[in-house]
Amino acid sequence: MLRNKRFYVLVVCVLVLALAFAACGGGGSDTPAAPATGSGGGGATAPAASDEVFRIGNFMPLTGGHAAFGIEGRNALEMAVEMINAEGGFNGVPVELIVYDVTSPEGAVSVVNRLIEVHNVDALLGSMVSSEILAIGHLVNDAQILTYGMGTSPTWMEPDWPFVFRATMNADWAMGLTADMMLDLDMSRAALFHGLDDSSIATSDSFADEAVARGIEIVARESHGSGDTDFSAQIANILASDPEAVFFATMGEVTPNFVRQLRQLGWDGIIINKEAFATFMVDIAGPENTDYIIWTNPYVTYTSADLAADIPVMQEFLLLYQERWGELPATEIAYRAWDSIISLWEAARIAPDNSPESLRQAANQVVIEGLGGTLDFTRGDREGYHSFNRFVMIGGNSYLFDTWLADGGYERFLASRG
Repeated sequence: MLRNKRFYVLVVCVLVLALAFAACGGGGSDTPAAPATGSGGGGATAPAASDEVFRIGNFMPLTGGHAAFGIEGRNALEMAVEMINAEGGFNGVPVELIVYDVTSPEGAVSVVNRLIEVHNVDALLGSMVSSEILAIGHLVNDAQILTYGMGTSPTWMEPDWPFVFRATMNADWAMGLTADMMLDLDMSRAALFHGLDDSSIATSDSFADEAVARGIEIVARESHGSGDTDFSAQIANILASDPEAVFFATMGEVTPNFVRQLRQLGWDGIIINKEAFATFMVDIAGPENTDYIIWTNPYVTYTSADLAADIPVMQEFLLLYQERWGELPATEIAYRAWDSIISLWEAARIAPDNSPESLRQAANQVVIEGLGGTLDFTRGDREGYHSFNRFVMIGGNSYLFDTWLADGGYERFLASRG
C-alpha cells in the first residue's frame, strides 16, 4: 500500500512540538452558547497571532451516552490543528477550531446556525451521529461551507449537497461484504437487531437487502428504543427464530450491553456488528463474550501501537495520540475525525485560496493515505473510502477475517462449539 510520506514528516514534527501547545477547551451545548477557551473539554483552539484565521466548526456529543466517542474525536481534531498550524495553516492562514457539545439533531441545527451566523466558520466537521448530519446538510450546503460528516449512514450523502463530503465508511457499501461473510461460512439464516436511529435503521435495511439478494433468509427482526437497557424479550424472539448468525446495528453502550446479554442468554454463535467493535466495548461486554464478532470497516482499535506496525500511518497516529493524551483511542471516532480534517487540509493545499468554491473543487481532487487505507475523492461521489477490510474478534483482539478463515479458524470455532 502506498503511504503518504508527508504525513510521516509532519507527525515527527508534531511529536516534538506537541508538548509546547496547550489544549484548549470549554465546550458548548445543544443550546447556542459561545465556546470558552481554557484547559480541558471542547471549545476553540487559539491560532497563532494574526488578523486572519480559518475557522473550522465542529459539533460532537461531549456529554451523555456517546461522550466517549465525541471526546476522542475532539482530541484528534485538536492534535491535527496543532500540526496544521505548525506547518503554516491553510494557505498561510492559521486555523481556529470551534467545538460545541451536541446530543440531538435539533441541537445540531441550532449550533450549526450559530457557527455560520455568529462564528462565520469557513469549514465544518460534523458529528459521527448520522441523524445530526442529515439535519444540517442543507444548511451548510446553502451557505457553501465545505463540510465533512463523520457518520456512516448512507442517507445524508444521498441528497445533492455538493459541499458535503465524507472521509469515513459508507455503511451501505460495506454491507455487501458483510453479507458475503455469511456465505463464506455457509450460513443462510440471519436474525437482525437494531436501534431506531437513522444509521442503525439504514444499515440494517442495507444488510437485509444484501443478504436476501444472496439467498440468505432474515428469520427475525427486532429493535430497541432510546434508553432501553434490557433486551431479553428481543433476544428471546431472536433465539426462537433459530438463526445461524445474529446481525446487530446499535450505537454507544447499547452495543456491548447487547452482546453481553445475547451471550448470557445462550447464544454462542457468530455475531455480526455493523461497524468496528471498539476496545472500550470489550471491557463492558466482558472479554469472554466478544469472541467471534465479525464486521466490515476501514478501521479497528488497538490496545498497543505495536499491533499497527504493518500500517505505518496508523502506528504514527497512535503514537502521536498517546503522546498527546496519555492513552490510545478506545473508539474509532478519533480515526474518523483525523481522516476528515486531514482530507480538508489536503483540499486547502490543492486549492489556490481558501474561498468556498476553490475548496470544494479541490476537495474532489484529494487522494491521500488515511488511517484506514487510501482516501480517494476523485470519483465524484464525495466519498473517500471505497474499499474495506473484514475482521473477526478473538480474545479481545481483531484479526483479518479472510486470514482467519484461510487458516482454519472457522473449523476451530465449530469444534469449540461442539
